[in-house]
Amino acid sequence: MPKHFTTKKRYLTYEEKLKQEIEDYQCDEFGTDFEIVYIYPEGYREMTKEESELLDKIIEAEIDGKHKKAEKLRALLPPPGPEPYMDVYKTLDNIPEPDRSYIIDYAKTNEIFEETIMLKCYNCDYEEEVDYWIVAECWMDGPYPISYCPHCNKPKFIPIDVYNRKKSKTS
Repeated sequence: MPKHFTTKKRYLTYEEKLKQEIEDYQCDEFGTDFEIVYIYPEGYREMTKEESELLDKIIEAEIDGKHKKAEKLRALLPPPGPEPYMDVYKTLDNIPEPDRSYIIDYAKTNEIFEETIMLKCYNCDYEEEVDYWIVAECWMDGPYPISYCPHCNKPKFIPIDVYNRKKSKTS
C-alpha cells in the first residue's frame, strides 16, 4: 500500500544490529544452548515481593476499569531503577559457530534501521511518535492509517503530515 505520509528512519549502530540479531537468533533457535550475558548498572535492584503484589493489584484494577484506583496504587510504587542490558560481545561469545559468524557478517553488511511515525489526534491534538511496524500491522485500507487516540480514545489518530494537510484545508 503506498504511503501518503512520512516516516522517520534511524539507522542502527553496529552494536545495536548485533543485539537485534542475537535477539532474533534467540527467538528463531528456541532451545539453542547459549546464555545472554547482562550488565547490571549501578542502582539496579530486583522488585520486592510487596512491589510485585502491588503491581498485580494495579493490573487487576486496570482490567476492571478502575483507573483511578490503579493510579493511586501506582503512586505507591517506588520509581523504577535502571534496567539491566545485554553485554553484546560476551553474549556473542556464547553463540556456537557458524551462527556467530553469520550474525557478525549480517550486522557488518546490512543497513538496518528503525522506522517511526509521528501521529497526531485530529480531535484533541495529542501527538506521539510510534514504531511504524505497529501502525503498518493495524493499517487495513485507505491512503493513511487511522488509530484510536490513547489520550481521548477517538478514532482520529493520524500521521502528522495528514493532520497538517487537513488542518490547512479547514483554515
